[in-house]
Amino acid sequence: MILSRIAGVKDLEEAVQEADFVIEAVAEDITLKKEIFSVVDGICREETIISTNTSGLSITELASATGRSEKVVGTHFWNPPHLIPLVEIVRGERTSEEWIPIFNKHKLVWAHVHTMKSAAEDPQTVANQFVVEVEHPELGKIKMVNSPVKFSETPTIVRIPPPLLGQHTEEVLVDLGYDWDFILKCKDEGVIL
Repeated sequence: MILSRIAGVKDLEEAVQEADFVIEAVAEDITLKKEIFSVVDGICREETIISTNTSGLSITELASATGRSEKVVGTHFWNPPHLIPLVEIVRGERTSEEWIPIFNKHKLVWAHVHTMKSAAEDPQTVANQFVVEVEHPELGKIKMVNSPVKFSETPTIVRIPPPLLGQHTEEVLVDLGYDWDFILKCKDEGVIL
């Protein structure tokens, strides 16, 4: 039954020109993926959704290689897909809200995946004080993540700001057993700050 719905093709244009939904699955190389997205964007119909299976690259950056950033998503099939009919859909910053009713119509399980900026501004994040402002001795007031755990009798607080880049490198290396000759050599060679 499924095999009757699969047809082989000889080139990319034939594969995607009439597709409603295209899933890119090349190596995790941002340059290669953007090149594929750009080519596919030029071939597909205007309404085609272009998807990637990336696990670590930015959907928003991939979408920038197209003229349809509102129609670019990430997709991850749950394994084994023949037993778990679930697909994770990851939106980019500009993915259109118009897809939400389509996801719901097809009973797809979905949730918003925030960017750092949208997560910090989300009303639930603000109400639960998951992001707090702290005074940093060199950077002034900065925002940082608060403890997600709340106790009724023991409130959590952020007591110290995050370290600067390289601030504790020497201390960590000493704790790991490296001697000062090695640490200073690494510093001289620019390996550590």
